[in-house]
Amino acid sequence: MHCTRKHNMSTMIAKRRETLAVLQFPGKPASPLDCCILIPLLLWSFLSYHLTAGSALEGMAKPDFHIRHPVYLFNCSNIPAITISEVLHRGQYIHTLRGNYGSKFVLVKMVTMEAEDVHSCMKEMTPLFGGASDKINAKCSSFSNMKLMKEILMLQQLEHPNLISLIGFCVQGEDAVSKSLDKHGIIAVYEYARPFVAEDVSFWPLTHRIEAAIGLCDLLTYLDNTPLGSVSLGEHLSPDDFFVKGNTFKLVNFEGLTASQPQSLCQYGSVHAVPETKSWIVSIFKLSLGSKVPTSLRNIPCDNKSKYSKQNLSNIQKVLFRILLYEAVDLQVEIPNARWEVARNAMREAATDSNLTLSDLRGLLTELLSLFSSH
Repeated sequence: MHCTRKHNMSTMIAKRRETLAVLQFPGKPASPLDCCILIPLLLWSFLSYHLTAGSALEGMAKPDFHIRHPVYLFNCSNIPAITISEVLHRGQYIHTLRGNYGSKFVLVKMVTMEAEDVHSCMKEMTPLFGGASDKINAKCSSFSNMKLMKEILMLQQLEHPNLISLIGFCVQGEDAVSKSLDKHGIIAVYEYARPFVAEDVSFWPLTHRIEAAIGLCDLLTYLDNTPLGSVSLGEHLSPDDFFVKGNTFKLVNFEGLTASQPQSLCQYGSVHAVPETKSWIVSIFKLSLGSKVPTSLRNIPCDNKSKYSKQNLSNIQKVLFRILLYEAVDLQVEIPNARWEVARNAMREAATDSNLTLSDLRGLLTELLSLFSSH
């Protein structure tokens, strides 16, 4: 049966080619009679081919596609209804702004001409071209626009409670000059969270601090095994890259994220030099990220499963765990002194020891949470 169908399809293709060959009249235009004969032949050939091809597909197993199609709350039709009130975070390429949609707050990300990378490019390029122009604006904002598009693409693959949630976007061009949301080129909308202020943590009870640290530990575990592979938080992480919702830290700045496993980052049971490697995320834009392993992490003990986790843990400890845990050792708590001294040492270890595995760190934090929850 299969051979018969294959033969029928080959016959139809051959007839179609023969029919097309008749259309070639070297040195002589087609007469009305030729057209009357050839047009029905072409239609018959076309229909016969596709009907035969369709019947040949019968009985074949249909591919099972499991493609995630997220449903977003915002798109190009309702994003212009958002009112921008203030800038909350100024990244090198992208600004994060507070937006009002009715009675609700949202976060809006967009490339503006005031962004550090765009502004420095404009300052350098404008004198060379004798003044500002649309061409210079487009050139200087193009890389930042690619960064924002890369972020949108990545967040369609990444999902975790400690990553700010993308709830919509609009892509309608490359304009970064217009302040109007109905004309701006690329806009991304996120759930609302407030900027992190280190002084606010001083009012948090120890249980909230430890719960926040456990959430961050879970984030590091997730980043080590995402659908994109191992993901690095980047070399230049800072407290400003996180916003807070309740007592949960939300990573907001994705400019430093690198979704690629470094070469020979870890060797089992050894301490070794980590080579400087460039990495790229494969996207429709082929955008090069070029993130390198920090110099401070060139020699670290690690195992064959850690990938970026040592680098990420060291960064989180310096940026957030010192505030959440290390500075908490001077707090007054109502537990026996001997147990409090043990807890202090454990919090110091969690905040500073980058040789801990993520599973051991989480176990340590869970024990601390149990200790303080019972008093």
